[in-house]
Amino acid sequence: MKEPTLRQLRFLLAVADHGSVQAAAKALHMSPTGVSVGLDELDHIIGVQLTVRRRSKGAALTPAGREVVRRARAIQDAVAELGVAAQQIRGTLTGVVRVGCFPTQSPALVPELLERLQHAHPGLEVDLVEDSADRLQDQVRAGELDLALMLENQADRDLEVMPIMPTHTQVQISPRHRLGMRRRLRLAELAEEPLVLLNVEPNAKLTLASFTDRGLTPKVLTRTASHETIRSLVGRRLGYTLIMGVIQRRTSIEGLPLAYIPLADDLPANAVVAVRRPGGPTSARVTAAMRVVRAIGLAAGNGRPSPASDLLPG
Repeated sequence: MKEPTLRQLRFLLAVADHGSVQAAAKALHMSPTGVSVGLDELDHIIGVQLTVRRRSKGAALTPAGREVVRRARAIQDAVAELGVAAQQIRGTLTGVVRVGCFPTQSPALVPELLERLQHAHPGLEVDLVEDSADRLQDQVRAGELDLALMLENQADRDLEVMPIMPTHTQVQISPRHRLGMRRRLRLAELAEEPLVLLNVEPNAKLTLASFTDRGLTPKVLTRTASHETIRSLVGRRLGYTLIMGVIQRRTSIEGLPLAYIPLADDLPANAVVAVRRPGGPTSARVTAAMRVVRAIGLAAGNGRPSPASDLLPG
């Protein structure tokens, strides 16, 4: 029985990634005819149509095609790991780690992740994607991302969820605000104050639910997806916001001070987590990235940075 070739699977993955035979052929530095022939051969070998190709509308995967793409990505990753295994034997580690991060967590996690990985494994490259939690998890399921960093209450349970560091909801507010010097605040005290709402899901929904679950209605000043805009508004004492992840800068872009005050309300526990596909093999590159991420979480729990030298292979 004839079996699919890696070349044919690569054609299918290129069409899945680029949306048309023409775009896939360009990415592969081939002719569209060559790619089409390879796809036809793959359909014949597997015995089912994998793509629907229309000249004006590009190419779409059939349900069978989506399943074959999922398996083809796993095969592609396994083949790539053969080269990585040889590198490990030689004491080196190269290649790409595909990391996703929820935008609110990215400024606090990604720079340190890249710096530590560069120190410990200078041959590794990080391909970063910042997106909503739902879209990041879809990319993890599809094998397009090796892991994604987000908050635990955003993570779906069909994926493997690995805690990185605990986090608690805090109030970001100006220290010049009338409530800005308090040691703790309650949501009931904040309900009448202007709220600057981070308009990124599921953050917006979770923030509003924190109030409505307690019979409170927050007074929303405005909604924005920009963290810098939020910090500027808060710094000018125009409102406050709730931070559900890692604390970021303590000044706005204008240099105005920001305070972070814990909430006294009993809110559900949360944490920064990494999610990845369950059950699949873990590459050396992903293992190295996870080692760094855990070190960042451990250092945050200790209240201090850990030396990058701690992350070198031992």
